[in-house]
Amino acid sequence: AEESAVDYATTKGAILVSSAGNEAADTRYAGMKSYPASYNNVLSVGAVDAAGEVCSFSQYNDAVDLVAPGIGITVANAEGGYSTEQGTSFATAYISAIITLALATIDSGYSFSSSQFLSLAASLNGNTRDNKRGYGIISAADILKNINTPLFSGVTNNGVYHKNISISFNRGSALLDGVPFNSGDSVIYSGKHLLEI
Repeated sequence: AEESAVDYATTKGAILVSSAGNEAADTRYAGMKSYPASYNNVLSVGAVDAAGEVCSFSQYNDAVDLVAPGIGITVANAEGGYSTEQGTSFATAYISAIITLALATIDSGYSFSSSQFLSLAASLNGNTRDNKRGYGIISAADILKNINTPLFSGVTNNGVYHKNISISFNRGSALLDGVPFNSGDSVIYSGKHLLEI
């Protein structure tokens, strides 16, 4: 039921962001997936320290998409003061804020999906990923500088795929090997292809 709700929200344009979890230091749970962060249509966020190193508690797995600051975070507390906290939930707030800034900056009449946002973030970080950092730390300034370019999902530059893939993009028109290509269409032919958006 939860995954169905996630998929439904995504079809309505929601961008869902969730903390990857804080169990990496516990050998019983390290490397396990947590939910809703590990669902396909959710951006899973891990935590890094001020030096950009992955925090020892930050859960890791093949669903982690991005990391953000998650230790030494000053927050308002219930007593009316401030405290210093840590956790992937605080890192999630950073990514959510960057997405909100991007939504406020994108040209009128355009939007983007979570997968298109992740493709942009990945391309800005060289499309390299690992299970602890996902595609790494993203720069709000870089995202905002590039948010009004065509955003796509389903492929990466120089990617290799062993199954049919569906490609979507949020603006403009596209050519696949010189032939018009519509957002949401699938590539079913093997071999090397050139996609121009």
